[in-house]
Amino acid sequence: MADPRVHMRQVQVIGEPAQRALAQARLRAPEDETARDYLERAGVVFAQDGAGTQEAGAESADLVADPRLADAARALLGAFAAVETIKAATGLGERATWPRGLRLEDESP
Repeated sequence: MADPRVHMRQVQVIGEPAQRALAQARLRAPEDETARDYLERAGVVFAQDGAGTQEAGAESADLVADPRLADAARALLGAFAAVETIKAATGLGERATWPRGLRLEDESP
């Protein structure tokens, strides 16, 4: 890690070895903007020849019928994919899959 202060709070949660694993991971930047942002903030430096990142396992159209919620669905899936990528890169946690049938609905009047 170049500057341990940058990720000090994160190191307290996941530990130095896991943070080092993130910093040393050779991953290709995901196309999803939310996933890319999460991973960069976690300390991942992307490489064009790196390994692929985890996919969410669902499409935003699977989550919403209302097109007004499409951006929220994409962000949610991107965050999920980033967390799964972090878990895979660090060896922390258990692999999760997107819950079948989980949908975002507009409950506003």
